[in-house]
This record gives sequence, structure tokens and C-alpha cells, in this order.
Amino acid sequence: MSVEVEQGDFVAVMGSSGSGKSTLMNILGCLDVPTSGRYLLDGIDVGHLDEHQLSLVRNRKIGFIFQSFNLVPRTTALAQVELPLAYAGVRAAERRRRAVAALSMVGLGDRLDHRPNELSGGQQQRVAVARALVTSPAMLLADEPTGNLDSRSTDEVLVMVDRLNAAGRTVVLITHEDEVARHAKRVLRLVDGRIVSDVRQGPVLGPPPVFAQAGLAAGCCGGVCGGCCGGVCVERRRVVMFWQILRMAGGGLAANKVRSALTMLGVLIGVAAVILLLAVGNGSSQSVKDSITSLGTNSLTISSSGGGFGGRASGATTTKQLTLKDAKALANPEDAPDVKSVAPVVSSSGTAVYQGTEYTVNSIIGTYPAYFETTNSRVAKGDYFSNDDVLNSRKVAVIGSTTAEELFGTVDPVDKTLVIGGTPFTVRGVLAEKGSTGITDSDDVVIAPLPTVQNAFTGFGSLNQIVVQARSADVTTAAQSEITQVLMGTHGIKDSSSVDFRVSSQESLLSARQSTDKTFTVLLGAVAAISLLVGGIGITNIMLVTVTERTREIGIRKAIGAPKGVILGQFLAESTLLSVLGAGLGVLVGVVGSHFTIVGIKPVIIPESVVGAFGIAVAIGLFFGSYPANRAASLRPIEALRHE
Repeated sequence: MSVEVEQGDFVAVMGSSGSGKSTLMNILGCLDVPTSGRYLLDGIDVGHLDEHQLSLVRNRKIGFIFQSFNLVPRTTALAQVELPLAYAGVRAAERRRRAVAALSMVGLGDRLDHRPNELSGGQQQRVAVARALVTSPAMLLADEPTGNLDSRSTDEVLVMVDRLNAAGRTVVLITHEDEVARHAKRVLRLVDGRIVSDVRQGPVLGPPPVFAQAGLAAGCCGGVCGGCCGGVCVERRRVVMFWQILRMAGGGLAANKVRSALTMLGVLIGVAAVILLLAVGNGSSQSVKDSITSLGTNSLTISSSGGGFGGRASGATTTKQLTLKDAKALANPEDAPDVKSVAPVVSSSGTAVYQGTEYTVNSIIGTYPAYFETTNSRVAKGDYFSNDDVLNSRKVAVIGSTTAEELFGTVDPVDKTLVIGGTPFTVRGVLAEKGSTGITDSDDVVIAPLPTVQNAFTGFGSLNQIVVQARSADVTTAAQSEITQVLMGTHGIKDSSSVDFRVSSQESLLSARQSTDKTFTVLLGAVAAISLLVGGIGITNIMLVTVTERTREIGIRKAIGAPKGVILGQFLAESTLLSVLGAGLGVLVGVVGSHFTIVGIKPVIIPESVVGAFGIAVAIGLFFGSYPANRAASLRPIEALRHE
């Protein structure tokens, strides 16, 4: 077809279903493009305009009235009418003033806060008319605007359309009703996409007046809107659009509160897990470090080992266990002048009983009094046992704070008798609390004279350890060398590469444990990161569902002038807000949770983990939200409007 519509004309396009009426209107409204040929709007070939320029044309030159109203769901009448002004970059106060005036003009001044489901069909169509008029468009396109209305509402809408045309607006109205077409000044009839008649019913009223269209800002739309932006500069429009995107994103999340909450919960769990699990790993490492450091830098531990310092050498044919003879040899100042004290150690476990209360003690240690000083074990109540107690194999003990609490409760344990494996022990003292490492509780212990424990539990065989204290931290290395020489002599070893024992300083123990804890922490962090990744996948899933559900809404927004960047920004802002809110709550839960003891460990938060987890969660929201957002922004307006 070849047809021209003059400014100020009122054209009705008629024809049966399938004749091409709606397709013609979609092309006129820049919602669709012709397969071939040209469409000139104010002398500009719209086929040469990019998507951004087309959105400006739809926003500022054209007003749409649809048969099915096409109002945005869950949005008030006032917000519906403000929407095209927001896309035009009009500030909030001015938007509200113009929207209220437009709604009042169509008789809905008292329905500003009503949503579509709270309005009748006629009222919804009047909201659509107000939305079409609020930007003062030069051309009004109405697709079967009375098709879903009763006779009274039909008359009201047609009266408004007549009044708008009388004021100079160009109107193109699609209808199949002769009664509606009689309001037009010109009637086109289509059959199979061709114009079969073109009848003039009245004179053209002339071009419209100037609707505040002067003063086009440079670079606003490249001139395609003919100056209809009212001088809205690019920078101001960007600022207005930024806040409008955030507002729309917040409204989109609020419209599906349960879904949004569940999605944020996934991110929350991921962030909280990262912070807490890393804090648990760090807390465990810190606890072990404190425990080992508390022994003093001049403390040495000797244990039996078939591997020596680096593994047992091929020349070693036998492995001797540590014995009391080894401990006595180390106590000889002539052979080991840098050794201050020596404490042989045997250990076992058993169930302790006090007046019917039973408790399984984690560690029952038999040793010498030197053990307390060497391991930095202080008594909080009572006293230590003595060398005389060791010589006479007395059944006395010093117990840890955990053991005291479990067996005696609030009763003072000193001078009370507990029974372990049928052997009674009189409590001489209670050790000061050292704290748990998360794996073992240093306070869950019973320490008694060596021969007493050997006689009752372990037998008079090998020792588990020998704890040695050097005279000072400066001579620890020398003492370690002396210990090696003495034990090589008692074990009959000539080659230092074939030793069957290990001498460990606190520094070597700390280094080994920190290496283990680092691996442990990395594993915990990896597990937590997986949960954070799952939360990101959840965002993608929810946003894809959201885009599918709101495809028609996207079409409506594009029809009234929303650029691709705004649609992209809205859905990207929604996914980012989900991540930010979820990550923020996750940080809160992680920080609060770190104040509680978890599996016996006091978590110690790593500040970098808080910043990292929050940043990664936000990045995940941007990354996983970009695909659904881009998919929404790439939808063609006409395809989105046709979506069911």
C-alpha cells in the first residue's frame, strides 16, 4: 500500500480480521518494521533509525491506546501515567504534576492509587488514554480502543478521542465497527493487506499547535524526535533514568516477595557459609597456635618415630621405643648441659567416677612434676603433686577444668577422691583453663605420678613422649642437638640419618599445624564457595522465570519509550539487588554467628573473607543476571506484546 496521513487528520482503518489493520498500526507506531518499502515519519525514514532512536520516537511522538489496555500489572494508575515521562527523563515532581493532570482530564483524578485489578474496563482504558497523552505526542494510535468496553465506556472514550483530534492531534484508529468509524474524518478499508477504499468524511483540522516542543538539547536524540523532548538534556535524562531503574527494580522484587526472599536466602547462605567456615578454620588455627605457643619457645617434645627427621633410613633395622632410661639419660647435666628439666610421659584414657557421676576422661597422663612447668600448666586451685609422690607411687592427681566441671560441678574438687578403673585418686589441684583447639580439649585431663599411672593403666613399658625444657629460648637448638646425641647413644645408633625418634620444637610443631590448618581452611572455603555458586545459579533461574512472566510487560514498556538500556538495567538491577541484599544479610549472619562456639571452636573472622564474600556475591549477581537481563532487553516490542 501507499498512503499518507496528514497532520491533524483523524483516520479510521477498517477491515475484517486478518486484513492487516493491526500490522499497519504496529508499523506506524514503530513497533514493527515493514518487510520492504519505506515508512516516513515527519520526513524521516524510520528504517534507518537504531533501536535507541526508535524508543525516543515511540516515547515522544506517538501515543498508544490498545484494545487490551496493556497496563503494567501491580502498578497504580498514577505510576502508569508517569512511566513514559520517566523514560523521557522528566523529574519526579514534574512527572507527578503532569500525570495527575492527565488522569484528571480523563475523569480519574480520584483513582490515582488504584491498580488495574481495582478498576473497571472503561477506567483502565481511560488510564491508557491518559498515559498516551501525558507526553503530548503528535500522533495518537488506537488499536480497537473500544473493543472490550460496554456502550457507555465506548462513548466516553470516543468523546475523548474526538476532543483530542479537535485540539490538533493526529489520530489513527483501528476498528471494525462502522459506528466508531463515523467519528473519523477519513476511512481506509483494507482487504488482504491492500487498501480497497479511501473515503474522506470531514476536513482535516490542520497541524497541531506547538506542544512545548522547542529547545531540543544537542545530542538528545539526534534530531529524530523533531524537538519533542522539551529540552531534556542527556545528563539529566541519565540521572533520572538511573533512579527510575532502581525504583522499578525494587518494585519488581517487591511484587514477588516470597520468590525474592527465597532467592536472597540462597545468596545469604552462601555468603554466611564462606565467612563462618573460614572463621572456624581460622579459629581452629589460632587456638592451636595459642596452645602450642603457651608451652613456651624453649619446650621440646620427643616422640618415637621410625622415620627420623625425614623418614626412616634404609639402614635402620629396628625401632626402639622411648623408655624411662632415655629420660634419665637426658636429665644428666654432663651429657645435656642445656637441658633444664625432663618429664617422661605415658598416656591413657578411662572413665572417672565421683559419687555416682561418671565421665570419660580424654587423657590420663602419668609424668613427673617437671611436666607442669615445661608445658606451662598452672594450677587455679590446690597444688601440684611432688617428687616424693612420684617416688612413693601415691594415688594423687591434678585435673583439668573440664574434668572438674563434668565430675564435680560446683563442688570444690581439691582433696576429693575420684575413681578411675577401680583406682582411687585424691585430687591435689585443678589446672587453669587453657581452652579447646576444636579437635582436642586441653582441659579434659587427669595428671598423676608416672609410676601410679603405669601400675594402674599402661604397664611399665615404653613411654609415649618425653617433654624437655631447655634452659632458655636461645639454647633450644643446642639442647635439641644434645638430645639427639644422647638418644643415639642409648639407642645404639651411629648414623644420624637412621634415628628412630623425633625431636620437635614448638616452632616446628606450629609450622606443621599451620600448614595443615591452611589446607583445612582452603577446603572449608571451597565448600562454602560452592554454596555461593549455587546461589548465583538460583538467581539466573529466577530471573529467567521473571523475564518469561513479564515478557508482555517488557513489550508495554518498550511501546511507551523504554530504551533497550533501561530494560537491561532494570533486570540487571533486580539481580544485583538480590545479590546485594542477600550478601548484606549473609555478612550480618556470618558476623553474628562468629560470636558462638561452633563444634568446640571459637570462630575468628578473617576481615578479607567478609569483603571478598560480599564482593563475589555481588559479582555473581551481575554475572548470572546479565544473561536474563540481556534476553529481556533484546526482545522486539511487537513480539513481547503478543506474548501470552
